Amino acid sequence: MNAVYSLAALVIRYVLAFLLVLLLVRLVLMMRYERRVSRRAVMQGLPIASYHGMLVRCDRKADSRYGLAADNMIGRSKRCDVVIRDSSMAPIHAQIYLRESGYHLYGFDKRSRIWVNGQLSQGRVPLRHGDEISLGDVKLKIFLFQNESDEPLFGQDDAN
Repeated sequence: MNAVYSLAALVIRYVLAFLLVLLLVRLVLMMRYERRVSRRAVMQGLPIASYHGMLVRCDRKADSRYGLAADNMIGRSKRCDVVIRDSSMAPIHAQIYLRESGYHLYGFDKRSRIWVNGQLSQGRVPLRHGDEISLGDVKLKIFLFQNESDEPLFGQDDAN
């Protein structure tokens, strides 16, 4: 009977050690990702903590909110920062990134049409507070704020 308990204790010890290693690897990967995003923003001379943005999905299928970092990949792939499960979305559909002048939208796939405020976008498009973005059949609205206040960061006068 002691042999069974010893074997069970040994298995539990190795399983717990394995789970602990998995947890640590996941933490390291998350920290590396955050550092990489922060480093990009710092290299561009942007104060990271002062920029806040949010995408709100406002179509009939869902009402979801997605926080915006300095660099955001949008699509249905798990590799994207903003994952939207919709058949009209490309695996990597677009990118929203922060520069000195504000957030910009860039479409990756030329076949994937992107509309901003009802107009077909070509290339890189600057985004303003309150802009409505259509990626495939998905409708999004962008909200940009500074210092966690209610004041829009970019384009206050263009907001609806």
